[in-house]
Amino acid sequence: SQPLHAYIMGVPGLKIATAASPEAAYGITKSMIRDDGPCFLIFPVKLMKEIKGTVNLGQCMPLKAALLHKASDESVKSG
Repeated sequence: SQPLHAYIMGVPGLKIATAASPEAAYGITKSMIRDDGPCFLIFPVKLMKEIKGTVNLGQCMPLKAALLHKASDESVKSG
C-alpha cells in the first residue's frame, strides 16, 4: 500500500499543497477555491489538534513553493 500523497503526485496538472500554520492553511485554501485548476490540500492532523493561532481572513497565499528552512550542507549530503 502507498500513502495518499504518493498516489496523488502522479496526477498530471494537480496542484498539491500543505500548510505549516493555521494562517497558511486558510490562505492556501482560499487561493485553491479561487484557482481554476484542480488542487489538493494535505493538512496534517497534528496541525489541526496542536497548533492554535489567529487567522487574517483577508489573506490569500500564492500557490507556489516557499522555503521555510534552509538545510545545511551536511544534512543534504547525509540524505
